Amino acid sequence: YCSEGGHNAYRFFSLERVKKDIDFLDNAGIEKLFIYDGSFSLHPHCLEICEHLAQKKNIKKVFVDVNVELLDETLVKAFKKAGVCLEVGLQTVSPRALRNINRTFNKEKFSANIKLLRENGVDYVIDLIRGLPGDNFFSLMAAHKFSLALKPMRCVVNPLFILPGAQMERDVQKFDIKYSRSSYLQYGNRTWSMDEN
Repeated sequence: YCSEGGHNAYRFFSLERVKKDIDFLDNAGIEKLFIYDGSFSLHPHCLEICEHLAQKKNIKKVFVDVNVELLDETLVKAFKKAGVCLEVGLQTVSPRALRNINRTFNKEKFSANIKLLRENGVDYVIDLIRGLPGDNFFSLMAAHKFSLALKPMRCVVNPLFILPGAQMERDVQKFDIKYSRSSYLQYGNRTWSMDEN
């Protein structure tokens, strides 16, 4: 449920550094930019970064991860102007699985902000994770049904990876997680059988 293990706090590059990197990529003729940031919308200069991206001549599409519950109309409009496509990490709607991975989920806020994205023409993909401790086949299908009702460009179901240093690695025994030490791919836990993979 996280893109990188071992970090408990957000760290940000300065606005000047981010602008310089964007300029370098734009001048190199890059058209699609993937920003791998656990939650781009939390960056203290997110709005300024979007405004800078909107001015670039070559970069036409930008892909970022966001916590959709934290968006507002100003930021959504900036995403549209900058050509941003959002990766929305829903992961699960199961209360038990959410508790197990220390995440919150406000269904009403999530749905309202997805509607705001749609109304403003911002492309978005909803990501789910298969095999979270506390999830099972039926709760995954409930999350999939909920996601598809929100009309994303697509809904992606990713396998659970147990990344070195991440909290999930520390919780392997707690949830009886079985996974490959070479690929980090989880293949079963107390609530997700290997047959469901």
